[in-house]
Amino acid sequence: MATRKVIHLSKSDRRWDPDSQGLWVTKTDVVEVHRCAYRVFLAHQQCRPYSEYLTKSAQQLLSSGISTEDRVVSQLELTVASNVDAARREGGVFKFPVQFFNHDLGITGVLDGILFENDVLFPVEIKSHKRLRRSDRLELAFYWRLLEPLQRAEGFGNQSRGHIILGAYERWQEVPLRRRDLNWADRLIDGVRQTKVNGASLARVAACKDCTLNQEHIAQLKSDRDVSIILNVGDSRRRDLHKLGVDSIGALAAADLVNLHDRWCTIGTTSTVPSLQLLRGMQIHADAWLADETKVVDAAVIPPPDEAIILDLEYCTWPDRFIFLVGLLIVREGHVLDVKQEFAENSDDELRILRAMQDILNEHPRSPIVTWSGLSADFPEIDHAWRKHGLSEDALEVFKGRHIDLYQRAMRGVRVPTIGLGLKDMLEYFEFPRKVKDVDSGFAALMMYLDYLRKGGRNLRLKLLRYNQDDLDGTLFVWEKLWGIVNG
Repeated sequence: MATRKVIHLSKSDRRWDPDSQGLWVTKTDVVEVHRCAYRVFLAHQQCRPYSEYLTKSAQQLLSSGISTEDRVVSQLELTVASNVDAARREGGVFKFPVQFFNHDLGITGVLDGILFENDVLFPVEIKSHKRLRRSDRLELAFYWRLLEPLQRAEGFGNQSRGHIILGAYERWQEVPLRRRDLNWADRLIDGVRQTKVNGASLARVAACKDCTLNQEHIAQLKSDRDVSIILNVGDSRRRDLHKLGVDSIGALAAADLVNLHDRWCTIGTTSTVPSLQLLRGMQIHADAWLADETKVVDAAVIPPPDEAIILDLEYCTWPDRFIFLVGLLIVREGHVLDVKQEFAENSDDELRILRAMQDILNEHPRSPIVTWSGLSADFPEIDHAWRKHGLSEDALEVFKGRHIDLYQRAMRGVRVPTIGLGLKDMLEYFEFPRKVKDVDSGFAALMMYLDYLRKGGRNLRLKLLRYNQDDLDGTLFVWEKLWGIVNG
């Protein structure tokens, strides 16, 4: 295998010394320390790549993202270059299969592309996802810093920006890099070195769900009664609470909320200080953990499970975006009346299953349409598919008006001694007997469907239908449990 070309950069001919100045830092290091500092510490101590801590589903997602990005690169037909001066003279976007080392900052990396324009070098990133994420800004800020020794234009710092290609070639987006983005990258570069040398405390973070150590670490946090297991307590709020002397759920449960809120306002920022109402919900969640039982915040927001159509979708988000399975569980007078499922044999079959769903919903015009997390998952997919096929927007608005998102109701109405209020968390807590136990997520279902498209097979189809019905039955099961608790 050919060795990748290396280019060393410095504004003043410095040479970074890892022994005296600290370890080299990569873009992946910076993104990972933002996601989970403890994992960065473990990976460094154990000399393991970060990918080895990812679950199988997360590894598949990472692999699919890399494949999508490679496909986009091939569609772009970027000119491959390794001579910066030649590319600067010509201008345009180039692919640089080169590892840059910035000796002023001790950072290194390989960019997806570089745009040369008016003697300024702008980093270009290619992503498989479709919306700009906060971490995309971080990566572009890191690469802006990496390329700084190459900038020659006077006042280039006022032009700091990057470019990102999201999901497909036509989604080219310019991303202005604000001073706080660059400062954020600087802090995390230093944070990587501090974490690798001094370690980091264990805490629950969003990245836990994709980590092979999730169950082990969650069990430890529960045992320690760490405040990071409380809903709405992220890393920043956890740090603030520790500064305020609230380092356990017991301390949070016993706190005087008004006093705690007043003190928090003196040390926190607008984005980290919760409202008194949100803080009350956090304290009730602490009570739920300590009592090991569900606590009621607002009983009125949980509707009775008397009549409804429970909806659950399975869908592709790449390489094509379409719904491949519609599940509808019809409840009348508190009993299951019927289960309807529509399965798409391919992306062209989506319109048929949408029309079938529309017919069923129209047959029960007074039944609310109930989902778990439908506002953030199912209905955005329905909206996209509906408009793609030119279906009646008036009908869609009626369906949206009938929609009840039980996840949102649970967030307002109860606190359960679980890490989150996702359907999987709730099913496990209330001990719902799933029939399909080896499909652990919607992404795993998607992988199975893609396998079905490649190979066919009745067993795969039946397994996907059973997985979908598990979610339908499970939603009703949890709904009935919550209704019994708030009316107990």
